[in-house]
This record gives sequence, structure tokens and C-alpha cells, in this order.
Amino acid sequence: MTTPGITLRIGRAADAAAVSQLVLASFDAAVANDWSEAARAVFHTEMAPEPMAEAIDDAAFALVAEAGGELVGVLVMGTPTLMTMLFVRPDRLRTGIGRTLWNEAQRWLLAQHADASTIELNASLCAVPFYRAMGFYPISPAYQNEGACAVRMACWLPSFYLIQHGMVLRSGQIDG
Repeated sequence: MTTPGITLRIGRAADAAAVSQLVLASFDAAVANDWSEAARAVFHTEMAPEPMAEAIDDAAFALVAEAGGELVGVLVMGTPTLMTMLFVRPDRLRTGIGRTLWNEAQRWLLAQHADASTIELNASLCAVPFYRAMGFYPISPAYQNEGACAVRMACWLPSFYLIQHGMVLRSGQIDG
């Protein structure tokens, strides 16, 4: 599934300033209230353009979504089994951009890292419902680490493959 008007492309270090701005705007709008002031300051430092360029360069996979030439979403896989960030511009939430980014990341994983069976991430408390809708399940209770609040979540990729190929569980049997 793609979102109309959205273009996806591989993220580059040259995108770091725009990605940093998007991530911080999204964080400040939706996540920051659950975090301590010190944790918010650390996040802002770690998401500044220079460290962001390094994170994009070092990523196993980085993907950006654009609409009308503007950055509206970003997904970064630090490794093939760890999603380190998925952010959508606050005014574009609930428009399918996050789902589109995650679906493309799953296609990349199946093509390039078929042995990666489980993807993990740390979700902000407000993002748990989104990740649940994307096939992730909590694997920890909500926790606080140095003032940052999160829930550890995981997605079993073979379930995505089965769904994409029309195989669904009915009456205890796999149909396809």
C-alpha cells in the first residue's frame, strides 16, 4: 500500500537537517510530555543534524517520505532487526505515511535480509497503538530509563509475508 502524493526514497546524510527538524517537531508534539526535561534535552542533542547525518550514514536502511518536495516522514533501521526511528511530521499523522514507510521497510527486509525474522523497537507511549496496528506486540511493560519512557515491541516478519501472500488463519488452518 502506498499513500497518494507520497514519494519514497533512500535517505542520505544530506537529508540530516530536514530529518532532524521533522523528528524534533514530531517528538516535541507527541512524545516529550512523557519524558523528563533532562531526557528531552539529551534527545534534542542526539537528533541534531550532525549526529543525524551519522545515524543515516551508519544505518542498514534509511527511507524518507516526501510530499510536494517536503520531507513528511522518515524510517531508519539501525540494523536489519532494529528499527531506530519512525517519525511522521505532526500535521501529517494518520494519513498513511507511517504505514507506507513500514511496508516498504518490510519489502526491503524480505528482499535483502530474508533471515531477519523479528524486528524490535522502542516505542513511545503514544505510538504503541500505531505499532500494534502495524503488527508489533509489546515485549516489555512500559518503562522509564533516565527519564525517557518507552515500551519494547517486536514484529514477527513471517506474519507479514503470510498476509501479503493471502494466507490467513481460518479454523486452525493456513489458507492460501
